[in-house]
Formats: sequence, structure tokens, C-alpha cells
Amino acid sequence: MHGKLTAASTVFDRDAATRLNPYEALADPAGRYLLVSGDSVAVRGKVLDLWTREQAAALGDVGPVYLGKIGKVPHFAIDVAPLIVDDEWSKQLAAVTFEGFYGVGALLPAEQASLAMAAIALLNWQARAKFCPTCGTPTQLEASGWQQRCANNHMVFPRMDPAVIMAIHDGHGRILLGRNRAWPEGRFSTLAGFVEAGETVEDAVRREVFEEVQIRVGRLRYFASQPWPFPRSLMFGFHGWLANESQQIQVDGVEVVDARWFTRDAVHAIFTENPQRLPSPASIAHALITDWYGGPLSEPPVAGNSELPVAGQHVGGQA
Repeated sequence: MHGKLTAASTVFDRDAATRLNPYEALADPAGRYLLVSGDSVAVRGKVLDLWTREQAAALGDVGPVYLGKIGKVPHFAIDVAPLIVDDEWSKQLAAVTFEGFYGVGALLPAEQASLAMAAIALLNWQARAKFCPTCGTPTQLEASGWQQRCANNHMVFPRMDPAVIMAIHDGHGRILLGRNRAWPEGRFSTLAGFVEAGETVEDAVRREVFEEVQIRVGRLRYFASQPWPFPRSLMFGFHGWLANESQQIQVDGVEVVDARWFTRDAVHAIFTENPQRLPSPASIAHALITDWYGGPLSEPPVAGNSELPVAGQHVGGQA
């Protein structure tokens, strides 16, 4: 993921105009269909296992959702989660390999990764949002699944919850990583949290860091964003630096139960011992860490790749 989020990349054509009238795309024999089950997608090796129109038709009336085009080829998503528990289809679908995006996302070509992310986000929204948030009446899908309408003509669109995720620096080349209460011992990642009502993303970064580890953050630098549809977040990534260096880490003990300053050598050692102790390469957390690190975590850190402290200030926190 190093460099991918901030570099220009190839994404699929969402082709919004076709959503209102997808019948020609549905009739295209070149169309390809992505099977989705919850947060997992059908894969074959390091690429998506895209079904043909004929294969998809064998599943019956499953309501494919138009995603857009790769090149001139229309692509659709099919929610097969209900079929997997159906005896009629369980054997056929048992031959399909489903992998969670968290594990396979970094391996996919850029166009396919963005396609898979959109498919998961859209189908998760459809599964969870079946009633109008304004009046509570049931909704019907429109625009090939990209919007809903209730009997009172209220329109509903896919929702994304803004969240922040941040790599905090101490000015001496170290990064702040924490462990969530739900994670196993020894696993660490960057801090993160949701943006509250009426709050800027910058204020959310500073508030979340202080709430979780009692550290005041000063300067911020925007890094990149990433949709994370588990179930529906849009992550805004930042680098941040201590407002002053005479601060001690104090974890809240509720969400974060451990937090430490890590050198590049320490992060490299953790990755070498067990990469699963750090975030998945598909995540923006991994991208933030590798951006600070200066390259792939599998390679030793570059000598001299550090940050100079501000003269006269002392670094606080744990070693």
C-alpha cells in the first residue's frame, strides 16, 4: 500500500448515467458479475473471480447491481449471502473462493480493488437500510441500487460515516501506535475514531488522540482518504506532531489498553516476526505507517530516516 493512496491510480468508471437505464448493460454478453458475501468477494488467486452473464443468469433473479465499467465492459455485483445458506445453491457456491477485502485488497489490481470496495459498500448499505430514515416506511431500490425511495417520495442515498486515522510523530523519528481492547496481545495500529456532529476532521484528530492517550497534538498534515465499508466509513488519514514534547502517554483503558512510541527498527522487527501484528496492507493504517517508515516494512529502515526534535524540548511518553 506504500505510495498507492497518494499516487494517481486507475479506478473503474462508475458510469452514473447508465444507472437510470441499465438494461442495455444487463443485456451485454461481455458483462461481468462479482459475487459478494458480506465483507468478502469472490477471488481466484490475486484477481477477482468475475462470472459471465450466463453464469450469473443461472443464479436466477438475484437483482444484480450495476457498478460501472472497466474499459468498455459493464460490471455488476450480486449479493450471494442469502444463496449460500440455501441448499439449492450452497454446493455450487462452495466451489467459489471468498476472501475478505481486509486480506485480499492489497493484492488486487487497482481497478478491481476499487470495484470490490464499491460493491461491498453498496450491498452492505442495501442490506442495512431498508426503511426511510425520515418517515420509517419501507423503501424500494432505484437507479440500479444506488438510491432508494419510500412511498412518501423521500429519497435515500448510500451513507458514509466520516472517521479520522492518524500517525502521530514525536519529532525524534518515533510513531505512536496503540492496541484496541478487542485486539490480541502484541497487535498495534495507528489511532482512529469517528468525527462527531459539527466537528472538523482536524479537530476530531486532536480530540481522539487526547481522549485515548492524553496527548495534545499540534501540527497536522493531511495524508489521504480511503473508503472502509465495514460497515460504512470514509477514513481521513493524517500525520500529526506533538503540541509539546513534555507529555506522558496515559491510555483511556476503555478503547485503547496499550500505546507506545515505536522506532523504525522496532516496527521492522515486529513486521519481520509477524506481519499480522500490524495493520493489513489493504488499509490506510498500513499506508500511514509505511509513509512514516519511508518504504515497505519488509525492508530494513533507511539509515538517517528520522525527524529532528525542536531545540530545547524533551520527548515524553513511553519508549
